[in-house]
Amino acid sequence: MLSLGQAAKEVGVAKSTISKAIKDGRLSAEKLDNGSYKIDPSELFRVYQPNRSKETSNGPSETPKDNLELLVENKVMQRELEFMRERLEERDKQLQKQAQKAEEELSEARSDRDHWRAQATMILTDHRPPKGFIERVFGLWKTRKSNGQI
Repeated sequence: MLSLGQAAKEVGVAKSTISKAIKDGRLSAEKLDNGSYKIDPSELFRVYQPNRSKETSNGPSETPKDNLELLVENKVMQRELEFMRERLEERDKQLQKQAQKAEEELSEARSDRDHWRAQATMILTDHRPPKGFIERVFGLWKTRKSNGQI
């Protein structure tokens, strides 16, 4: 956490500028009991750019050795990123294959369902030709005669 003066130095502006930004609501800060402010550096740098003149006046902050270490770290991270992308592509291909297989199984299940539905319909449907009026009356007379009702 930075005081108002420290924050002003970090970004290269006057304390009054920081104070006005707090009062206007552009910059959030914690007000202490004594009336001073504590400002989170990340919040400060969200609103203002860091002061670059501080680094240039003291010379470069990194030595050539630091630069070399950063380059090596960068290469390592690039390789790791490539590796992770390859793994992600492989996983994507696996998921696509699984989705395609699931679609094929679903299609087969639907086909089976339709086949068995047609079979059930065939079994449950009366396929005999309809009888005419005479055949129905004669059939009823035959049935009653054989049962002894006539």
